[in-house]
Amino acid sequence: RYDPDTDSWTGMAPMPTGRRMPVTGVVDGKCNVIGGRIDDSGSPLDNVEAYDPATNSWTTHAPMPTARYAHAAAVVDGIIYVIGGTDGGRVFQLVEAFNPATGSWSTRNPMPTARALHGAAAANGKIYVMGGGVDDMNIYASMEIYDPLSNSWSAGPDMPLGKFSLSAATLDKRIYAIGGADRFFRSLEHVAAFDLDSGTWTEVASLNTRRVRFASAVADDQIYAIGGSVTFGGIKHVGMELVERY
Repeated sequence: RYDPDTDSWTGMAPMPTGRRMPVTGVVDGKCNVIGGRIDDSGSPLDNVEAYDPATNSWTTHAPMPTARYAHAAAVVDGIIYVIGGTDGGRVFQLVEAFNPATGSWSTRNPMPTARALHGAAAANGKIYVMGGGVDDMNIYASMEIYDPLSNSWSAGPDMPLGKFSLSAATLDKRIYAIGGADRFFRSLEHVAAFDLDSGTWTEVASLNTRRVRFASAVADDQIYAIGGSVTFGGIKHVGMELVERY
């Protein structure tokens, strides 16, 4: 647990299942960790584990219908929408919705474009999905927008740069597409912001350190980029403890 006020970390109860490339969604103050896989050669996971900061404890929910990793997720009105990803053989357009209040899953209309290692963020009751790809020759700059009320998708404007393994965050009527890698597996400092009012992308201040496979979070009107790796692909991964604030 990171406290921005004191710039300090505290260890908490570990997850029951160690995993990489899962997604998370926070509903009613609890963090739901969904899917992923145990290591680079392992099978995809379907399990869902929820962390309660109030009790520093974990509980298990109903598994995701489709095991996968390198997917994305966003929360709208208490529902976690899990989008795209891969099982190691297929790259999915699939959208499955999880309601933590009932512990139930449902299938929604698929994303128009199959994607893995993409970013997703919620704003104004919609979900904005950007980047990712299906292989190293098909890395996307495109964005697609999901409306849970109508269960429909529409196309949004392309990012300035196609990239995958990025992280996305929403702050002050903007969605930020942070870091990632290009089709040559070069990690990036690149950050672009999508203005929800104007519907346009703008390149903004870059990360201080290029990174992939990392997390981002918003606290006190600032975005934190947390951990990750400097390298990607066939090169040895270099773990980072570095935290940067935007």
